[in-house]
Amino acid sequence: MYSHELNRKMRNKAFTLIELLIVVSIIGILASVLISVINYKQKKAIAEDAVKKSNIEKISESIESYYAMESKYPEVDSGLPKGLGDGTSAINTYINKWPGIAGQYVYQTDGTSFAVYVESAENPGYYFKYSSVWEQIETCTKVTDVSSCL
Repeated sequence: MYSHELNRKMRNKAFTLIELLIVVSIIGILASVLISVINYKQKKAIAEDAVKKSNIEKISESIESYYAMESKYPEVDSGLPKGLGDGTSAINTYINKWPGIAGQYVYQTDGTSFAVYVESAENPGYYFKYSSVWEQIETCTKVTDVSSCL
């Protein structure tokens, strides 16, 4: 009789399997929320890089359209197409507004080809570069001239 009462008291103090499963699942949910908060900066940088690649594609399409109509690439003025934003140059027909902060997206041309590049947010020191020679975006560690990517 004594052992029977002891077993009943122990059962009342112990956790049931369902209680343990609920606690473990709550801990798992809290851990996943914490991990997403910790990786916020990395996810933001990945999203910024996606926007930068999209902007480079749009810029390159605009410059190629300019070339198709004008039979030349726009000249360079401080890393931007010359005449951009002055309201009178033909480039304004193709590019309404240059994205980002001045100097963030850089335009280069040698007269026969062009390139546009911007630094990666996720991997500083790496650049996303579009060249009319390759006709695609490449990731470079060093940007030198229009057609090279190191």
